[in-house]
Amino acid sequence: NVKLEKSSLLLGATFSSGKGTGGNINISSDTISINDIDTSLTGYSTIGTYSTDNAKAGDINIFAGGISLSYGGRINSTTFGKGDGGDINIKSNYILADGYNLLNFGLTSIASFTVGEGNSGSITIDTQTLKLLGGANLGSSTFDRGNAKRVKISANYISVGGGTLPIRNGKSFIFSSGITLDPITAKLLFGTDLN
Repeated sequence: NVKLEKSSLLLGATFSSGKGTGGNINISSDTISINDIDTSLTGYSTIGTYSTDNAKAGDINIFAGGISLSYGGRINSTTFGKGDGGDINIKSNYILADGYNLLNFGLTSIASFTVGEGNSGSITIDTQTLKLLGGANLGSSTFDRGNAKRVKISANYISVGGGTLPIRNGKSFIFSSGITLDPITAKLLFGTDLN
């Protein structure tokens, strides 16, 4: 089992000005828990890959029986320069992301994003149950000239809405320049086949 709390970090980072690639993070575990319930600390517990220059950030590949993120816990790949963000690939029986850090207003998230010229990575989710609650979010985005890549979700059950933690009025959401849902997932969300 993998448990991160109290601003714990599991990181793969590159600060290279070259065109290499940062290290990938590969995790296989029965359960993964990322929880920042201790709001006296200023950081966020994170599994993440980062690039600050030209190199591509590493990918994150997770195979788990269950994944729980809360109070600002994150699975993120981020690029701050010309390098692209890493892809995030998750296969798990269930994924629960709920709430945000009360002190830092840090959103619980599974995200790939760029704040530089590089492109963000893609996100692929394969799960039986996906729940995003209390302001938690999932997606790929850009805050500069780079492009956001796709989010692909395959799930038997999806819930996006209010939370069970103290902050219950936060809006949870899924975001990307392109979202792909398999036919079963699309029917669950929209009540119809997408052809």
